[in-house]
Amino acid sequence: MKRIPWSARVGGVLAVLFVAGCASSPTVRYYAFSARRLPETVVSKMPPPRVITVGPVALADYLNHPNVTVRRISDGAQTLVHLEFDRWGGSFRDAVTRAVIDNLSAELAQQNVLVAPRSDTAAGDLGVSLSINRFESNGVRVELQGAWFLTDTATRQFRAAGVLQTSAPVVGSDAAAIVVAMSQALETACSELAERMRQTWVPPVAGP
Repeated sequence: MKRIPWSARVGGVLAVLFVAGCASSPTVRYYAFSARRLPETVVSKMPPPRVITVGPVALADYLNHPNVTVRRISDGAQTLVHLEFDRWGGSFRDAVTRAVIDNLSAELAQQNVLVAPRSDTAAGDLGVSLSINRFESNGVRVELQGAWFLTDTATRQFRAAGVLQTSAPVVGSDAAAIVVAMSQALETACSELAERMRQTWVPPVAGP
């Protein structure tokens, strides 16, 4: 009988163990935010046509991570945990920016809400920028905290600023329930922001 070399036998066992390990690994799940969808009959209170640009969106360093982040509290200590197998389908900043654009488009009943260009060139009529310093679940609720700023893109002057502070209950124990609650918190924040934009916007004076 031909003897199989020891190295070949060990290599075969390692290969089987590797395949078995891969087969038993949890599946990685990728998430994106949902956005509000209002009826097409809703008419914007802002005088069209207007171009609104969204960005930049500044995030606290701990939020700039590809995995879903949760805050856990034990014995008075708070721990930030990145869920290993629950990830965003892209960068978290892009996910937030896209959700803000979709929500504002629905709230203002218009499609000309765009991502701000990555340059110093003025574009659009009104710019929206966000600074988010907290946006995660504590196991019971999602907390969204930060600030928003409205800028006249033609003059580069601030038109208004305010506080972002909303929350939404987490109904469930998995990451999908957390993402649903985060989407709801963003929808509420954008609804309040859209109302403030309607109050702030002053149409330009038409020329002679």
